Amino acid sequence: MTKGLAFLPWVLLRERTEIGRLRLIPWSRGKYPDDLPYASLSDIDGVMAAYADHADHLISSATLIEIDNWHTGQDPTPVAKALFKIRPLIGFSALADRLLFSQNFDYCNYDTYSLVVQKYQENSTKYFGFTTRRRDGGASYIWSSDKFTFIRPYHALSCHHKLSVDSRLLDALLRVKIIPDNIIEAIEEFVLANTDSPNVPEHVELIMVKSAFERLFRINHYKDEFCRAIKEKLEAIKAPDIEHTEYTAAWHAKRPNSARLIECWAKEFCDMRGAAAHGAGRNNTSRFMWSEFYHLAFASILFPLLVKHELMALGLISQDEEAVEKLRYIELYLATNPDQSETECREHPWREIPRRAMDSLRKRSYHKLIREARFWPPVADTASTASKTSPASPPETC
Repeated sequence: MTKGLAFLPWVLLRERTEIGRLRLIPWSRGKYPDDLPYASLSDIDGVMAAYADHADHLISSATLIEIDNWHTGQDPTPVAKALFKIRPLIGFSALADRLLFSQNFDYCNYDTYSLVVQKYQENSTKYFGFTTRRRDGGASYIWSSDKFTFIRPYHALSCHHKLSVDSRLLDALLRVKIIPDNIIEAIEEFVLANTDSPNVPEHVELIMVKSAFERLFRINHYKDEFCRAIKEKLEAIKAPDIEHTEYTAAWHAKRPNSARLIECWAKEFCDMRGAAAHGAGRNNTSRFMWSEFYHLAFASILFPLLVKHELMALGLISQDEEAVEKLRYIELYLATNPDQSETECREHPWREIPRRAMDSLRKRSYHKLIREARFWPPVADTASTASKTSPASPPETC
């Protein structure tokens, strides 16, 4: 009987978790989970014997995935397509949850969330097959786990990465039947530009990220369209006051006739994408404020926030105050020189920005609670209560 597993080989999970249609189950070699209804722990261990963190060091933990009515150990053929369709959604939810420049081991990229769907025969997990694509078709191979091992990509080498996703975002995205196709397509394009793979150069990632924005906004590739879309999405979000400095002046000098810093960025991003795609002027970096590296870093912060903004506007996700606040502070990245040395700033200067956004949100929430407490109970209710509890007035007499 054909059986199968779906799993994230490079991701560690501490406890069983359910997010929408997904059930995530932690696996640890020889320890757990206990035998499942359709799969034994020994068979799961056998399948995992073909995956290693590095040479001669097999993985000891991973995350099993189940979806809808499909369970670990059942034939995965009917759900394989659905499983691979949700992989970008899981990866995107992880990218939306990460913090850049935090200098810790929780960093992830899309390849960290590689998904494997593997068939096996009960009590016979040593042999497995896989298919690779070729420009003229494809090729299939059969190996045994004692002769062949899939090794964790070295650019996803944060061993024992703990599953960390924006659960509310993932729950919304898993309702794919009601999510507009352009949002799903934009996400699929975006995650492929965030693998950190050495085989994908930064200028190619830049082109892919710009394409993701175009799909999200349903626009063409022209600069004016992109600038208009960015401006429209953010014009209702009031940014905090930004100090006018030599650095902000330099943005406006390079991109004149721009009312806001985000418009300066949008114009430069389009110009850099054009240079990356067509080659003309790509080496003339003096005309750009930022390198490809920092444009990609900023876009990877901005894009997930705009996806959430779109989902909120469509009523497909509840109001996310943190996302809105981070969007309010998004131009602070543009006002902060990312090339400040560590002697000027003990940590990367962009690390302070999300903290400032969250501090602002907490202060506003606190002040809101104070204001509401001052008027509790509401005046109308107080009057109503008083009328109900006051003794009846004596009848008037002549």
